[in-house]
Amino acid sequence: MKAIIRDLIVLIIIILISIFFDIKVDDFFMNTVYTVLGIMFSIGIGILVTFNLHEIKKRTLITRVRKSINVSRNLYIYYFSFSTLFFVAEKYIREGSGNLIEIYCGDSFDIVINFSVTACIFLFYSIFYFIYNFLQVQKLNDEIFDNTISE
Repeated sequence: MKAIIRDLIVLIIIILISIFFDIKVDDFFMNTVYTVLGIMFSIGIGILVTFNLHEIKKRTLITRVRKSINVSRNLYIYYFSFSTLFFVAEKYIREGSGNLIEIYCGDSFDIVINFSVTACIFLFYSIFYFIYNFLQVQKLNDEIFDNTISE
């Protein structure tokens, strides 16, 4: 639940950035960012799935680590799924209306969301999450190693 609330806040900030800043994102750049995201997802899932619990002797620690790994795995899938939805939607919108979504059209000003910018920033946000999670898994691995040494 915390991830959903955090992501909604981040999404609002991303949309505001796409409204107020005129940033051009071309198709090649989006493809490159999504490719990097896919590679990082594959590596991260591989690390999580093959995480070694053999050296842990305490049952409570095994349960806690397993739960943490499952949460991380589910969040990886969550971020990759939403990133894929954003990527595909951006391709579809770019082909149709040129990636601009008009929210409000008034006499003195218009509110227009640049969906390419929104999708691209969300992809970067997911990449940063993957990097953060890589570091957390490494930290967990170090803690497990330290605990097994001290036993």
